Amino acid sequence: MDGGSIRHDARFLEPLMESGHLPQIVVLGVPSGAESIVPEPDYGFEVRAADYLPGLHEREERFSEAGERFSAHLSFVADEAPALVAARLEGREPVQSSIAGFSNGAVFAHEAALMRPGAFTGAIVMSRGWRPHAEPGEDARHVRFMLSAGLYELGFRITTREAAQTLREAGFDVRYTDYPDGHSRRQTEYALIDGLMALLTEDADGAQAP
Repeated sequence: MDGGSIRHDARFLEPLMESGHLPQIVVLGVPSGAESIVPEPDYGFEVRAADYLPGLHEREERFSEAGERFSAHLSFVADEAPALVAARLEGREPVQSSIAGFSNGAVFAHEAALMRPGAFTGAIVMSRGWRPHAEPGEDARHVRFMLSAGLYELGFRITTREAAQTLREAGFDVRYTDYPDGHSRRQTEYALIDGLMALLTEDADGAQAP
């Protein structure tokens, strides 16, 4: 999510594939929307946040359009985008599909994996800072969750740890990691690599996959 940085991410992911530390993967970046043509105060809510945060519209009735924006965004990410990738790969679809995000993007990645579990096998959730919305259900039990936060971002660390504990109590396969940083994009490089290594090279018990 917030995939405008995908070219930067590719610079450290591609060498890991070339060296054999990661299997061959396809990375799809979904950039956040441009600034709205109509000023956001005229909408009555932050447009980008409405795309990423489920339940934003529940604060006030006038936010009802925010709920529509989240649903449309979720449908694009879970349905339309994978179909576009499959068409480009000409029948060589990946056997696993993970979603990753930071901050608001982490909220979306976490909630999308629970709401649309048929689309994902893993979720890399980096510093989520929004209250949980979707309940962990049995139909999402196959999804593996890699959660992380910075030691120096107190609020985000608390909410992310609480989200990890909720998943554990529901019987999900979840791993939580603290990184020595604040609410910074720097930590996402480490968290993304660690998350992909765990999801793609280890089995559910943490052993190296054959």
